[in-house]
Amino acid sequence: MIRACAVCTLICDDPLRESCEACENILPPKRISETLVDACIVASSSDSGDEQLRPRPAQIPRSEGSASSALASTQLSCAPTSTMDKEISELPPDRATIIAQHARNAQQRFLEGLGSLPRLLCLQLDGEAVTFRVVGREGDFSIILSDNYPAGNSCVYGPNDLELSCQGALDSILETVLQELVSRPPQGESTHTDGCVPEGCDQNHESVEATRMSVEKSVPEQDPPSPLSDNSAGSEFFLEDDACPWIIMEMPMETRLQVDVEHVKEFLGSQAVDCTQRLDSWRIRLKVAPPTIDVTTAAAWGLDPCKALVVEMQVPMRGYLDPACMPLKAVTSLWQEGHADFQLAKQLLQILSDFCDVALSRRTHDFHGDGGSNCSAREDSVQQEFNQKKKTLMLEAQEEPWRTQGFLVQIARYLQLRLLTVNEYCALCDGSFAVTPMFMRTVCTRELCSYQFAEFGERITTAETVNAQAEIADVLVCMFSRAVMSPRHELIVDPYPRITAGRDSKEFIFDPEHRNFQKLRGVVTELMKLRDGYTAQLGSGWTSLTKSMTNEGRTLLQWVVASNRSYLAPLQGTHLIEAFRTPFQYLLISAPPDRENQFQQLKNTYGSVFAYHGSGTENWHSILRNGLKNCSHTKYMTAGAVHGAGIYLATRSHVSLGYSMRGMYTQFPQQQSRNDKEATENHQRQAIGNRSLESLETLYMLAVCEVINSPVLKKATADIWVMPNEEMVMTRFFLVFTASNPPDDVSITTLDAQIKQCIESLKVGSTSSKH
Repeated sequence: MIRACAVCTLICDDPLRESCEACENILPPKRISETLVDACIVASSSDSGDEQLRPRPAQIPRSEGSASSALASTQLSCAPTSTMDKEISELPPDRATIIAQHARNAQQRFLEGLGSLPRLLCLQLDGEAVTFRVVGREGDFSIILSDNYPAGNSCVYGPNDLELSCQGALDSILETVLQELVSRPPQGESTHTDGCVPEGCDQNHESVEATRMSVEKSVPEQDPPSPLSDNSAGSEFFLEDDACPWIIMEMPMETRLQVDVEHVKEFLGSQAVDCTQRLDSWRIRLKVAPPTIDVTTAAAWGLDPCKALVVEMQVPMRGYLDPACMPLKAVTSLWQEGHADFQLAKQLLQILSDFCDVALSRRTHDFHGDGGSNCSAREDSVQQEFNQKKKTLMLEAQEEPWRTQGFLVQIARYLQLRLLTVNEYCALCDGSFAVTPMFMRTVCTRELCSYQFAEFGERITTAETVNAQAEIADVLVCMFSRAVMSPRHELIVDPYPRITAGRDSKEFIFDPEHRNFQKLRGVVTELMKLRDGYTAQLGSGWTSLTKSMTNEGRTLLQWVVASNRSYLAPLQGTHLIEAFRTPFQYLLISAPPDRENQFQQLKNTYGSVFAYHGSGTENWHSILRNGLKNCSHTKYMTAGAVHGAGIYLATRSHVSLGYSMRGMYTQFPQQQSRNDKEATENHQRQAIGNRSLESLETLYMLAVCEVINSPVLKKATADIWVMPNEEMVMTRFFLVFTASNPPDDVSITTLDAQIKQCIESLKVGSTSSKH
């Protein structure tokens, strides 16, 4: 029986071994045994009677990044990088590690010479290619490894039009090439078998011998240099320091591309671009520093504001910027170095793809929106406004000084400009919304985006990730439940959910175009029954019991959490303001960065003051998704407008809570004392983040707002203010009160210093500047 290596499928020298020596060092023994059955097939030959091996290639998964990026690194260790060592240790070695190990063994074998075959002068890895030189031959040889190496055909190119197609591992490929070279004497020479030098070739022979001696002198006799030095600049498999440059440019870089690359180095830094030659294209990697974004915004969007963004592109060897030659998707991938939770990739890829199409004249600046033909005049106006904004940013990235700096610099510039606006467009298609954008990213209501959201979920919007804390999810569900059960549900369930039946279905469980509140109330009732049954034991942790939910309930819960367009985060420790007398205090940011910047400019001119805003619990589902609006004299108004139109605010908490409790109570409930045990349980839940709200019937909510103290702020009474301009009101904190912790009547003017200190420590309201 002949055995095949369980990794590279080559025949092992020793039939008792399960893997070749090259692969045995990098594949766990358990995996070798499991793979052997699939890797070795023995069949009888009808002609010779000998056993023939027909190996099936081992299925070696590619790493998350490209193989070339892994091989370009000097860190070719196969040690697991995850904390889940046990699971990772059982996986097959990745492509990069296998190639690196095979290259080590080839170096040791062929640099010393193998029988009558020529010796290698040097051998080096570069991306997915192996480059080497042969003693006595001029020029460099390249091996372009197959995509499923060691299976498949690898291509070999060399001087004098050498072109071969070889199968197997690197050892086998090199041996085939060297055998071919034996049959091909160098140009101007004939084949010799007697070791004699033909007449007229003494000088050439002496040159080859001198080269051989030079190499031998450069290698210590006792221990050959390490094939992979940690101090090497690349994946170099040793040889002389300067005698053997390894870089091969079979097709030189086009002048236009070369100029663009130099512009990137000039404007973004010498390390901001990396070019790697592929078989028929260039791989370009740009490292783009993000614009200045405050920490809170960056966290909410799934971005690290201190780490570079890496944009990987593919451009042709010939025809750079020619629309007929450039690939349809020139930007192939995008990530952030050292930030595993980066969640903007899908949207940014769409953003750069649109830019490339416009820059290459494949499309115009006309962009689609969310509302389609059914949107109102106001909705159409909002879409047109943000479509124009996108067009303006594209033109800005192509104007001076960027126009003369080339396509690559323009891409980097546009990426920086658009990073500040990702919340203003759909997280999937980058289309404009029919409603004014808010702080958090979300998906538009177009059918295709709804399907994709059902497929990818939280990896798209980041809202589900940010709001995944059980306590936040519980608060959002309570708001939605109150809205659905309200007599005003037709107005205040806004937005209405758009949810598909499943990942493989194009049917909608809930659709805004065909509203079914009876069905919606039924699903919400099921969720609230589950909540009532588990909050005593799990607190808000009931939201994680998805296996106990119906498919409709599970997907509705996901939508409620992911559709929130405001940022909610529990306040803890010294950030809690004791005078509010509730542990349920949250940071609340609703306005997008652009509006925040405008607010800060007005604040510098007029100053600002703080005030409360109260609204019924059922209204907050819409407020968190549409913003705090001036609803006076509209169908949404519930409390009149005796002091004129505008957003109503108060300086005393009981005044705002009167609006929050409208329709619930005619007077404030009396404060109730709680026993020590209940207080201890609540404290423990607070410490582990699974607090839950009490009875929905006794919930009242209000916001702490910062208001521009301009002349348009109408101070109708000492306690009631009216602000007609929505842009001059910013939500800062959100307070929830229950029957067990009813509020005191607190004047906000007495808390001015505490609130300002809390805002400053949380970096709320810090502006985001553009590059």
